[in-house]
Amino acid sequence: MDHVPGIDKLVHTAMYFVMAGLLWWEFFRGKKKTGAPMWHAWVGAFLCPLIYGGMVELLQEYCTSHRGGEWLDFAANSAGVILVAIVVKIITAHNNCQSSKQLGQGK
Repeated sequence: MDHVPGIDKLVHTAMYFVMAGLLWWEFFRGKKKTGAPMWHAWVGAFLCPLIYGGMVELLQEYCTSHRGGEWLDFAANSAGVILVAIVVKIITAHNNCQSSKQLGQGK
C-alpha cells in the first residue's frame, strides 16, 4: 500500500485513535468501580499517548541507525489522540445533558 499517498499518516492516526480510545474506555469501565476523578483519564488517555508518540519519534531519530523520527508522524499520532478526546467530550456532554434532564423530570 506504499503507492497510496498519505497512508502512513492515516495509519499513525488510526493506531493512536484506537490506543487512546481503549484507554478512555478502560477508564470509564473502571470508574464505575473506583469512582476515579476525570483528570485521571485526561492524564492516562490523553497526555500519556501524546508523550509516548513524541518519545517514539525522538527515539527513532536519535537512537536508531535505520529509522528516523518525523514531525508529521508525531502530528498524525497527536491527531488520533485529539480526535478520540473530542469524541469522548461530545459523548460525555451528551450523557451529562441526558442525566440532567432525567433529574429534572424526577422532581
